[in-house]
Amino acid sequence: MSEGNTKGLGSMWKEIVTSIEELTIAGCYEKVNRVISLGLVSRLRRKTASIVEGDVLLDAGCGPGTSTDAVRQAHEHSRLVMLDPSGLMLSSAWGRHRSPQTLAVLGRFERLPLRDESVQGIVAMFSFRDAVNYKEAIEEFARVLAPGGRVAILDFYRPGRLWKILLKTYLAVMVPVAVVLSRCWGRLGMYRGFLDTIDRMLTRDEIEAFFGKHFKRVEIRNVVPGLGIIVAEK
Repeated sequence: MSEGNTKGLGSMWKEIVTSIEELTIAGCYEKVNRVISLGLVSRLRRKTASIVEGDVLLDAGCGPGTSTDAVRQAHEHSRLVMLDPSGLMLSSAWGRHRSPQTLAVLGRFERLPLRDESVQGIVAMFSFRDAVNYKEAIEEFARVLAPGGRVAILDFYRPGRLWKILLKTYLAVMVPVAVVLSRCWGRLGMYRGFLDTIDRMLTRDEIEAFFGKHFKRVEIRNVVPGLGIIVAEK
């Protein structure tokens, strides 16, 4: 990746983080997500959280704590590290899940502020696609994960050409509908950056190849074409 591309992605990443912060403050982010997913997002998060296990778990890109809700329901007694690049999001998540068993850490996928092999499970729910450098993020997951641990990522991926067109069409239609139904008028422009990320997301083959370099088993559990749960075991 060239220096120019890295700077461009970094700028896009900052815009997306800022948009998520503003949408969360306005109470729109989760409302819109529920409508776009036709009400399935909570069930998918719980399913993803149940895939990992261990004494110490990492919620990578925890956002305002909605993904952490699912992790806590599945793993009541595990120690949990909530990580996010946004201090505002992390503060919100900490307010919802403050406990001696929970740690809030400011950080990015590409440089996790954690020791080698220090967690037994990692979840990332609709956050991995916003990584600036996917290869570095995957390397970091492998570094901090203990042998035998699992990564479970619920997110979009870049499907084949036809399905990509259908996915982008669906989102182009559903996002405005979701914004209106959620009474978040005036916030539609903030979602343009999310639609742009589809064009740079990894394909199924790239996911298998990149994860395959660091994990012994990689599986993509399809929800619909373009959306799935990536499961990688170290």
